[in-house]
Amino acid sequence: GAPNPSQVGSGAVLNSVIDDFQKNGITVSNTGSNVTVRGNIVTGTLPAPVIAQNGIQVSSGAVAVVQSNTVSNLQCSPSNPNCGPNGSWSIGILLVDAGSGTQVSGNQIRNADAGLYAFGSMTSAPTIPLSANEIASSVYANLVAEGATLDMTDNTLTGAPVGLLASGDGGGPTTVHLSGGNV
Repeated sequence: GAPNPSQVGSGAVLNSVIDDFQKNGITVSNTGSNVTVRGNIVTGTLPAPVIAQNGIQVSSGAVAVVQSNTVSNLQCSPSNPNCGPNGSWSIGILLVDAGSGTQVSGNQIRNADAGLYAFGSMTSAPTIPLSANEIASSVYANLVAEGATLDMTDNTLTGAPVGLLASGDGGGPTTVHLSGGNV
């Protein structure tokens, strides 16, 4: 699906290898779209391309079950003057106004600028459950929440300057529930 022109997509991306892509490995977008993304290996390009890559993106009201994927090597090029801590980041799993019903579980995310980034611009963002994900070795932060509501259970965040960054910079309130078992 895509928001402009308005399109809706549904289906599943299962047990696939996604690599050698330019911007996004897998994108699920637009209200009404509903996709299962399970068991995939999504690998960014290293050395990093000029553009900031994202492994899996769920956006614009789309709903996705993102489960048991391995996502790695997503870093924005140091030669790009727009990349860096105050610029563009490459993200393992990017949630931008993801729709109600989106779930992220059992994924392994490594070597990204940020492992998982959840952004919301709505004043009442749906709660996104994050469970049993392993996010490691991110350049800036393993997990970032801005204007999002996350319910985190049994996740492991290791080997980054920042494990979890909850910021009020999004369009709506930021709420992170640490429901237990998180390391």
